[in-house]
Amino acid sequence: MGGAGPARRRLSPDPPVRHDHATLVYNHITPRLPGTDDQFLIHEFGLGYNEITASNLVKIDVDGHVLEGTPRINPPGYVIHSAVHAARHDVNCVMHTHTPYGMAVSALESGFVPLQWPAPADWSTANVS
Repeated sequence: MGGAGPARRRLSPDPPVRHDHATLVYNHITPRLPGTDDQFLIHEFGLGYNEITASNLVKIDVDGHVLEGTPRINPPGYVIHSAVHAARHDVNCVMHTHTPYGMAVSALESGFVPLQWPAPADWSTANVS
């Protein structure tokens, strides 16, 4: 585990992340490894949040080289997260989920439609990247 040990333990909490907030296996939480600008942890592909443990996290760099663990990761998840980690050294952790409500809205032809007054205010000030 090397220097990644504490970060691995923080990413695999006990009890696990509430997996009812995100479905499927295409969700990721990737903490940057302390003291690095180009390394982070990502979970092995095919695992839900409730299955992530410290031992099945993969240490990877922003160029896609697996430094520790199985090379079985989700390529699109790696691409998204490595881009953020490479561009934003002030960001120590990146997370995205595919919630049932988010997937439903994304499936609409119209996409997100602010139908009530607070929605446009919240959406315009959201830090979404």
